[in-house]
Amino acid sequence: MLRDLSHKEDILNAFSGMLAVLNEYMEGDIINGIPAPVFDLAVLWAPAAKISRRGCQLRFVNEQGMTDTDFPSWSWAGWTGPVEYRLLEEMLSTEEALPTPLIPSYIIKVDGSVKTIATRTQRNPAIGGATGNNPQPVNVNENLPWPVDPLAANLLRFTAPCVPLSAFTISWTKEPLSSTDHTHISTNQFVYHILDRNGKRCRPWWYQAGCNHIHPEMNKFRESKLLFAGVSQHIDTYRSRRGPSRVEGEIRIFDDDVYPAVGKGSGLINALMIGEDWYHGFAKRISAARIHVKVWEEAKPEMRLIQMI
Repeated sequence: MLRDLSHKEDILNAFSGMLAVLNEYMEGDIINGIPAPVFDLAVLWAPAAKISRRGCQLRFVNEQGMTDTDFPSWSWAGWTGPVEYRLLEEMLSTEEALPTPLIPSYIIKVDGSVKTIATRTQRNPAIGGATGNNPQPVNVNENLPWPVDPLAANLLRFTAPCVPLSAFTISWTKEPLSSTDHTHISTNQFVYHILDRNGKRCRPWWYQAGCNHIHPEMNKFRESKLLFAGVSQHIDTYRSRRGPSRVEGEIRIFDDDVYPAVGKGSGLINALMIGEDWYHGFAKRISAARIHVKVWEEAKPEMRLIQMI
């Protein structure tokens, strides 16, 4: 069921009952619609159709001189349109273990209040830390000064292993996804493939149709601002993972003659595609991606401070 909302701020009010249940069940805060206890999982939402930024303008000052803090790009609430959790759905369909967080903590400034969110690794050290050639996770320096720019009203700050998009090539061949309820019905959402330097598929990413900065004719400067930030890592699997569904059948995630689908070296990285320095030095969330660990490690990720609004 679709519901039209009169005001952009009504989006969380419409989900207030559900969020209250989540708050009690998870014993943690819900921040802009994202449950803090599973923050690293909940930020991996993907668009289910064409979506656009809620409110169009990022920020503006109202008649009372107060900053109108629209919802941030890192939350599904910051976008108008349907979203889903296909990455998690595919993981749960094969009963795969939860991924290991690559980001130990997030710091969020919401409505003037600064909060630190420890990820599942910090709350449960038995989960383990980074593996392979990923840089060791580091916590954000909590003493870093906060920007006074009104744009930073919902700032999300973290350090993460990052790889630039320029290390790869985008295949602009669309792969339309089928409905999660009816596999023989196509939707308006699709994935693109990222290719390695030899033209082999090494990752899919969910196209953010409302983000008109990402397209085949984008210039090199815009491309240089795009990167992938690693959020979590799946260990090797010995059971076949499911790819996204389409009417014609399952989409092959990788070229498995180069990137093993099962067995040793079959790990995956869950990542956010980010537009760095998008608005006055702040980053913007573009989409989510699933990356084969082999190509991720070959790209030599580096730790970077991300400040996303």
